[in-house]
Amino acid sequence: MKLTYSEILEATESFRADYLLGSGGSGHVYKGFIRGQVCAFKVLKPSSEDKSREKEFHAELSILGRMSHPNLIRLVGYCQDRSHRALVYEYLRNGSLDDQLHGLNRVHLSWHQRLTILLGATRAIDYLHMGGGGKFSPVIHRDLKTSNILIDDQLRAKVSDLGFAKLIPRDKSLATTTGVLGTIGYLAPEYFHTGQLSRKSDMYCLGVVILEAMTGRRPVEVIQMPRSQMHLVYWARLQLRDRKKVVALLDAMFADGAYCEKSVCKVAAVTAKCLAEEPDLRPTAAEVLAELEAAHQLSSQFQSKLVWGGKK
Repeated sequence: MKLTYSEILEATESFRADYLLGSGGSGHVYKGFIRGQVCAFKVLKPSSEDKSREKEFHAELSILGRMSHPNLIRLVGYCQDRSHRALVYEYLRNGSLDDQLHGLNRVHLSWHQRLTILLGATRAIDYLHMGGGGKFSPVIHRDLKTSNILIDDQLRAKVSDLGFAKLIPRDKSLATTTGVLGTIGYLAPEYFHTGQLSRKSDMYCLGVVILEAMTGRRPVEVIQMPRSQMHLVYWARLQLRDRKKVVALLDAMFADGAYCEKSVCKVAAVTAKCLAEEPDLRPTAAEVLAELEAAHQLSSQFQSKLVWGGKK
C-alpha cells in the first residue's frame, strides 16, 4: 500500500507527541491509524541529510516487500513522496525484547517465555539466511539485537529493522563491505575488524541476544560494574561451557526451581558456539534452531510437571 505524506500526517495526527513509540538515528516511530487499522509508522529523516538513509529505506522495502514469515515484521505500506520516506508496519503493543528485559515497564518473562521468543527470532534468521526457502537471495540481517525483536500478544517474536540488511549471491558465503554497520556489543569480531560479513556474523549477534535474554544484562554495561564484567560476552563466554557456573549466570528474576536446568544448559552450550571468535566454528541458524527446539521441549515437559505438582 503506497501512501502519500498527507496520509501519513493524517494517520499520526501530524506526529502527535503521545503517539511517539521510539526514536533512532534514522528517524522516529509513531503509532497511527490507517483505514481502520492501527499501525507503526517509521518516519525517516529527510534523505537529503544522509544518502545512506535512502539506501536503507529501499533495502528494507525490497526485502519485506518480497519476503514473508510469521516471525518477520509485516510491512503494511510505505511512503515515497518527494523527499519524505516512511515505512508502515503492523503494530505490536508489547514493544521489543529489549523493552521487556530492560525497560521501565518491563514484565517478568519466565525462562520458558524467553526461550519461546528466542525460538521465533531464530526461525526468522534461518528464513532470511535460506533466502526464503530458496526463492530469493540469502539475506544477512547485520543488526540483530534485542531492540529489533518485537513481541506480539502470543509472545511470538517479530524480527524487524532490516535497513542494514545485505543480500549475498546464493553461491557466495562472504561479502566485503565498505563500512561497518550495526551496534556495538553485538558486532562479530571479524566483521568489526575487517568488514567481512557472512551469515556467521549474524550468528554471533544471535549468540549475544540469547546471552542477554539468559542473564538480563545488556551487552555493554559501564555503570556500577567491575571492569572485568563490563563486556557481557567476554565475562560470560567461559562460564557458558561450565555446567556448574551456567546457573549462576541467569537473570536474578528467575525464581529457584522455576526453570529446567537441562534446558538452560543446552541453550548455554549452543550460545557458546555462536560466540566463537572464529566464524567457521559457529553453527548455522538451522543448527541453533534445532538445539533451541530441543531445549524448548525440555522446558515444556518441566512446566507440565510443575503444573501437575511433579518434581524435576
